[in-house]
Amino acid sequence: MKLKVCGMRDYRNIQELGLIGPDFMGFIFYKKSKRFVGNNFDPANIKLPESIEKVGVFVNASKDYIFDMVNRLSLDFVQLHGGESSQDCQSIKERGIGVIKVLSVNDELPTALIEEFEPHVDYFLFDTKTPTHGGSGLKFDWDILRGYSSPIPYFLSGGIRAEDINEIGRMTLPGLFAIDVNSGVEIEPGIKHLDKVKETIKYLSEHPSVSPLKGRVPTIHVENSPIEGGKGGVKPRNRIIPYKPYLKKKAKELRNNSTTSEILLWIELKNRQIGGYQFHRQVPMLDYIVDFYCHELGLVIEIDGDYHEYKADSDFDRQNQIEEYGIRFLRFEDIDVKQNMGFILEIISNWISKHG
Repeated sequence: MKLKVCGMRDYRNIQELGLIGPDFMGFIFYKKSKRFVGNNFDPANIKLPESIEKVGVFVNASKDYIFDMVNRLSLDFVQLHGGESSQDCQSIKERGIGVIKVLSVNDELPTALIEEFEPHVDYFLFDTKTPTHGGSGLKFDWDILRGYSSPIPYFLSGGIRAEDINEIGRMTLPGLFAIDVNSGVEIEPGIKHLDKVKETIKYLSEHPSVSPLKGRVPTIHVENSPIEGGKGGVKPRNRIIPYKPYLKKKAKELRNNSTTSEILLWIELKNRQIGGYQFHRQVPMLDYIVDFYCHELGLVIEIDGDYHEYKADSDFDRQNQIEEYGIRFLRFEDIDVKQNMGFILEIISNWISKHG
């Protein structure tokens, strides 16, 4: 599990936090926010380790303004916290910019919005529903996230403090990718209490299933591809591959009618049992559905059945198309999964040790 610290604007505080090393650092470009970076925010004053991803937070901003800030600050992600459409998300994503869409939560998951935005974002961020577009310090009922079934990983936000990590660590929250902290670790708006951030990291490290030390996403180089890091030159960092909407229903049907080998391997992969990484099963990509996929690693695992020799060419054509996005594949025979599971798991673990 990763850690994002949002609402940064003080140059010295930013530099000091950079030495602590959260995975993501957020800068708010919304003038009505108490943590707005200001009109004269100068990126030349920011020198952060390359390991820290920079996130720009926007609320109903024009695309010209968003792209200008992305270029000036070399932002890795854009976090959209207003009423932006799925088309807005897609147009930003097509520029090779990571997209985090904020969905405000009250007492139930916004299922319709999740399904609408799925093909167009890299992550969701669930925050407490308030009129102020975040930073309220208020929590929502995390229990509703137990029913989350989307393949899109998400950030959990909303008044989270260091001491909340223990409770989160005891919960089974499918899809949880990162903890987002802001007001819960502040001295005052925009100034973070460094000891509280360190305490948050300490609590995370005590819960392996939600540890920022696990699953740092590598840069994956596609073999035999002229494009480094995937399609468009964009690193496959937690890439969500676009897919045809009709495949969602088909994927659900396949999950309910899994083969024996798929069930056996899923038992070993689910709940972050291998290396702390979250796998999903029957995930739509492009015109296809892959057996298992880990967003954090950019890794697809496929099981080839007895029919494979008759459709090998089409399988590898499909694989080549997906690999253009920087995704890597491991393929196993159905019989090996059934009879040599230990060997299969060793191969997967070795791959993760090398690439993760």
